[in-house]
Amino acid sequence: MDEKKKQALKAALAQIDKQFGKGSVMYLGDDQAQAG
Repeated sequence: MDEKKKQALKAALAQIDKQFGKGSVMYLGDDQAQAG
C-alpha cells in the first residue's frame, strides 16, 4: 500500500473514531473484536 493511501486511511479512521467513539471500527483478525 503506498504512503498516500495509508495516510488517507489513517485520517478516515481517526475521523470515524472522533465522530462515533473509539472501538467503532473493528479490524479483521483483531483479538478484541472476537472477545467483545
